[in-house]
Amino acid sequence: MICSDDVYGGTNKYFRTMVHEKHSVDVDFIDLNDQELLEKTLKSNTKLVWIESPTNPLIKLVDIVKVVK
Repeated sequence: MICSDDVYGGTNKYFRTMVHEKHSVDVDFIDLNDQELLEKTLKSNTKLVWIESPTNPLIKLVDIVKVVK
């Protein structure tokens, strides 16, 4: 799973504790506006990219169409 590095704190905590620790799902928190980093982070077993736009708390705008491509 790939997640925006600037998500709501409760979402971040949930992904780090419940998703990663309890269910052994790898979660990478990255800047989704960095296309090169996103491409490097994608794995053959990546099933989900979690996008919040605008993000919370920094109000980053993520180009959703670019991420999807």
